[in-house]
Amino acid sequence: MTSNDELPIGLRESVNAVVSEKVPDIDRAAMLSRVERQLAQPSRFQVRRSHALAATVLLATTSLAALFALRSTPSLAFDEAVEKLSSPMMLSYTSTYIYPERVHKQKVFHAVDGRRRIENEAVNSRGPLICIRDDFGLDRIRLRPKSKVAYVIPAIEEFEGDSSKLSSWIDRLKKLTEQAKEVPERRTIGGIEVFGFTVSQGADQAIVWIDATNNVREVQVMSAGFTKILSDFRSYEKLNEELFSFEPPSGYSVVHQER
Repeated sequence: MTSNDELPIGLRESVNAVVSEKVPDIDRAAMLSRVERQLAQPSRFQVRRSHALAATVLLATTSLAALFALRSTPSLAFDEAVEKLSSPMMLSYTSTYIYPERVHKQKVFHAVDGRRRIENEAVNSRGPLICIRDDFGLDRIRLRPKSKVAYVIPAIEEFEGDSSKLSSWIDRLKKLTEQAKEVPERRTIGGIEVFGFTVSQGADQAIVWIDATNNVREVQVMSAGFTKILSDFRSYEKLNEELFSFEPPSGYSVVHQER
C-alpha cells in the first residue's frame, strides 16, 4: 500500500488541503487514509494495459529465449565457428607440433583465396624456413631469411594427386561438421571458458575448443607419433599481399628448383 509520504509531492499537498478544509479534525486522519488507498489503486484501464504489456513482454522474452536456444545448439555452434575461420580476408594462428623428443612451432597465415604462408622456427644452423603455398597447397617459394636465399618452384596447371592431403585443415574441418560431437568436459583458455567438439578423419582425431561467442580458441589434433595444437587465432579484414607473394624478396639470391 502507498502511504501519504509516497504519493507525488503535488498530489500529496492537494489531498492534505482538501481534507483539512472539508473534514473535521476528529475524522481527518481516517479520511486522509481512505483517499490515499483509493489513489493508490490502479484504474481498470491501467490494469488492462498492465496485463497487455506483461503479455507482450512474456511473448518477446519467450521468442528471444527460443531463438537463443536454437542458435546455441551444439551443431549450429560448431558450424558457425568453422565458418568464421574461412570468412576473413586473412587468418593467422600458431601451430605447435609436439613430438616425443622435441617441439616445433610454426606461424601460419591463410589468405581467403587459399594461399598459405608458413613460417617455421629454426631447427638447425640454417635458421628459420618460410614456405609460401598456392591454392593447391603446393610450395611455390621457400625462403631462408638467415642466408637470404629464395628457392623458387614452378606452378602446375592441374594437380593430379590426392588434393585432400594438401588441402588446409580448415577445408577438411568444414567437411566434418556433421560428425562433430560435443565433449562433456569444459576448460579455460586464457581466462575464457570453452567447450569442445570431437571430429575424426582416418586415424587422426581432433578436439575443437570454442568459446561462448562461437569463436575457435584452440584445436588439438592427435596423430600417430605427434600432437598438433593450433592456437592464437587472429582474423584480418585486409589481405597483406606481400606475405603471400611468389616473387623473391629484394636482396635474396634465387635458386630455381624442379617440382
